[in-house]
Amino acid sequence: MQWHSMTIEETVKQLNTSLSRGLASEEVLKRQKTYGLNRLEVKKGK
Repeated sequence: MQWHSMTIEETVKQLNTSLSRGLASEEVLKRQKTYGLNRLEVKKGK
């Protein structure tokens, strides 16, 4: 999927969410369990 080329409407539909309400709390927990937390891995500098 090329998210960068999709319209806002297509993205919202694909992610099964709402622009005005976002995700339901239950859906957030379900997605966190499936995909993990929305965090970047921090690596030590050189």
